[in-house]
Amino acid sequence: MIWRDEYSRAIWGLDINKAKRIKNQSLADLGYSLYRYRSFNENNLKAIENEKMWMSYPKDFNDPFEFSFKLKSNIVDSAVKIVNIPGFADEIAEICNRKNENFRQQTLQRFTLCCFMEDNKSKLMWSHYADGHKGFCIEYDFSESEFYDFVYPVCYRNSVYTVENSDNRNCYLPVIITKSADWSYENEWRVLFSSRKFGLQKAPRIRAIYLGVKTSDEDCQKMVEICKKKTIDLYHMRIKPCTYEIFAEKITF
Repeated sequence: MIWRDEYSRAIWGLDINKAKRIKNQSLADLGYSLYRYRSFNENNLKAIENEKMWMSYPKDFNDPFEFSFKLKSNIVDSAVKIVNIPGFADEIAEICNRKNENFRQQTLQRFTLCCFMEDNKSKLMWSHYADGHKGFCIEYDFSESEFYDFVYPVCYRNSVYTVENSDNRNCYLPVIITKSADWSYENEWRVLFSSRKFGLQKAPRIRAIYLGVKTSDEDCQKMVEICKKKTIDLYHMRIKPCTYEIFAEKITF
């Protein structure tokens, strides 16, 4: 995706204003809609009824590499030049790495995140995050400034991001929204809040809900009742005959 590549280069180059312009245009191109895939359980259904979303600490995510980064330092090079002792530079490097990991672990508890996707027709997302197509997908409206200003596309790369100048406060934004290229198929966006907003928090307005291809009749009826009460449009994903495609069919009630 060309815009995400351009956005990533701006983020990693700390050109935050350019990155913001690209993000704003991309979100507008998406119609300000982002999606969240969920499974059927009491907590997820209550969250819809109460217009809430769950904000998690990164340490609780399934990716153990969250917030991984490398801190650029000239300490090791200086040590080699000043003290010519075999193994000394390695010891300094080990100290730096240990300090870096301690900082990372502390950082993991200073933010809360909620993850969203760009598409409601991703078969992989339905399989991985919506209980094998038996769950549902929520379409959220991100046109409201309350959330518009706090949502960011995720950047993907093959190597860990290097923090060049730890005194620049902007240098840590790339750390928070950069993941391994292995995850690039998700085209993820993230809402970022401070650690004070952990757990259930106010969610963006729900535009529609989509039931999975394999959603049971019982779960379908549960969602019908909620959508009637909340006046939310409800769709059922169907398989397009003789293809690997799915489409949304509106449920009338």
